[in-house]
Amino acid sequence: MKFLKLIYILPLLVFLGLVAFLITQNGRDPNVDTFSMLNKPLPAFTLADLQDPSRSLTQASWQGHPYFMNVWATWCTSCAEEHPMLQAIASSGVPLYGILYKDQRAAALDYLSKHGNPFQQVANDEAGSLGIDLGVTGAPETFLIDAQGIIRYHMDGPIDEATWEHILKPRYDALLHQGGHS
Repeated sequence: MKFLKLIYILPLLVFLGLVAFLITQNGRDPNVDTFSMLNKPLPAFTLADLQDPSRSLTQASWQGHPYFMNVWATWCTSCAEEHPMLQAIASSGVPLYGILYKDQRAAALDYLSKHGNPFQQVANDEAGSLGIDLGVTGAPETFLIDAQGIIRYHMDGPIDEATWEHILKPRYDALLHQGGHS
């Protein structure tokens, strides 16, 4: 008898929990970045260059100008969706660096060979250590870094044309106009 009551009550409790969650999310601006590393320096790292594993890349390798850092992987379907947009961004002259996240070097080299390489350099974070330091929850994630190596914006999910034109490009342009390049 108690089991039958539980069968009827459990869906109600799940439904009420879902309603409570949705109510707490109502009114939150999805454009407000609550990322904990915002306005903090990019964490120190030393990772192998994807193209030349005998060469190390560090956070200082990319300093001196504003740039985007994109966390991606070959196993990530959303990364494949955003890849043409990354190609367009890079071809417009915007510096774009990659972090290969928890993936195999050979798979990444094959992927970039087949689909084009939008990145000036790619750091191989096979173990995910930089991803952990950044608080990465998955791929793709994109970071806007200023000339001094400070994280100025963080975005979860793939970049599409509207996101580029209305969110990312204006932030990048603002850094350039603040004298954020060498």
